Amino acid sequence: MNLKTFYKASALKKRNKKLTPMFTGAWADKQILRIMKLAMIIILSTYLGVSAGGYAQRITLSGEKTSLEEILRQIQEQSHYKFIYTVDVMQKAEPINNISLKEATLEEVLSFCFKDQPFLTYNIIEEVIVVKEKEAMDMLESITVTGKVTDSGGKPLPGATVMIKGTFKGTTTNADGEYAITVPNSKTILVFSYVGFAKQEITVSNKTTINVSLEQSATELEEVTINAGYYRVKQKETIGNISKVAAEEIEQQSVTNPLQALQGRMPGVFIQQTTGTPGAPVKIEIRGRNSIRNSYGGGEDPNAPLYIVNGVPFSFETLSSNTTNSTVFSGRGSSPLMAINTADIESIEILKDADATAIYGSRGANGVVLITTKKGKAGKTRFDINISNSIGKIGNKVELLNTQQYLEMRNEAFANDGITPGPGDYDVNGTWDPNRYTDWQEELLGGSSHITDAQVSLSGGNTNTTFLLSGTFRRQTSIFPGDHK
Repeated sequence: MNLKTFYKASALKKRNKKLTPMFTGAWADKQILRIMKLAMIIILSTYLGVSAGGYAQRITLSGEKTSLEEILRQIQEQSHYKFIYTVDVMQKAEPINNISLKEATLEEVLSFCFKDQPFLTYNIIEEVIVVKEKEAMDMLESITVTGKVTDSGGKPLPGATVMIKGTFKGTTTNADGEYAITVPNSKTILVFSYVGFAKQEITVSNKTTINVSLEQSATELEEVTINAGYYRVKQKETIGNISKVAAEEIEQQSVTNPLQALQGRMPGVFIQQTTGTPGAPVKIEIRGRNSIRNSYGGGEDPNAPLYIVNGVPFSFETLSSNTTNSTVFSGRGSSPLMAINTADIESIEILKDADATAIYGSRGANGVVLITTKKGKAGKTRFDINISNSIGKIGNKVELLNTQQYLEMRNEAFANDGITPGPGDYDVNGTWDPNRYTDWQEELLGGSSHITDAQVSLSGGNTNTTFLLSGTFRRQTSIFPGDHK
């Protein structure tokens, strides 16, 4: 109705005259129906356009091994879709391996993420995506796989583990090496493992019977050779308790005494430097003490083990105190093991039990420390040089009162006792300066220790003759001030 018609109708209404409809009869019904159809088409087109725009959103994802939950979070950030799932459902999700999608549609991304999810599926409800477990009908693809696990010689392996890769679902073989397991689909990967054997992964691929032959793996117990004194033995064949630290671990530590490289690396072996001064002796106890006696500042410790260097007994008697000026504060001499360059050590083994006394008699009652140095290797002549410089400081200080706090404590003590300071109480009777403060820890232990270490070696030879020449220079000062550095 246009403006002119509206005014005309208003005038007729004022004169109480009846208005005549603009459309009447069958022709009017057709016009109304046509307008309704047109409106429906416009509304539907608008809805489809919005929906198509939602599906047409481009998503970019990348990652080598990413959890499904993290992928869904990234999709939610790059689109207006929201995900709904429970914690129990997400625990059954498999990780997404090697995903690399660029400007992909939502449909492509979801298809890629859920194609290898044996237990999960999804539904899209408007702008909400519901992740849920597959129904029983969806699991009809599951396959029951049976087979036998043996070694390379055909001998069955009882107790071998058969796991579905990426899950905690699995089974073990019986006494005859046989197993049976139900997998979700043909793309499932089974992992076969057994102690001392290399793992093996096999894709089911619609096979209902999978027989596996596992190969023995070269373990550390088979490869490591241990020096047991007068003979060498593989670690898997030892019947005694022998611990070993190799050169690779010793070289990684900047220590003066080779024994310090063993701290915290051998069970049943207690190692502690007697003082913090450079070159101080190192106390070592293997499986406890055999004597309550101690011997410091000369003489041999009755609890010390027997030291063997390249098959020759090594005297561990503490060197005299006058060999180093760093012992002014300790009075306990220095360790003779400082004469051995840590860079020249190939390995250190410790015999802890009956092996020690069976081989070395009563001298090994406290255990035996076997030190093996490096030897020349056939090949081209090699020259190595290693120089390092470092600084050391005290790690922690004891928290003490300052002058003001100390005087407050002293005055409070006199007040509590109801007495006054006497002539001999120099700290509170005004004899000493109450404003003076000296941190004696900083004065006596606050210096820096400078460590210079230089190592040079020349090695080589042929199949008949090998040689190794090495030398080392090490200078370490203490944190004490003055001439005692």
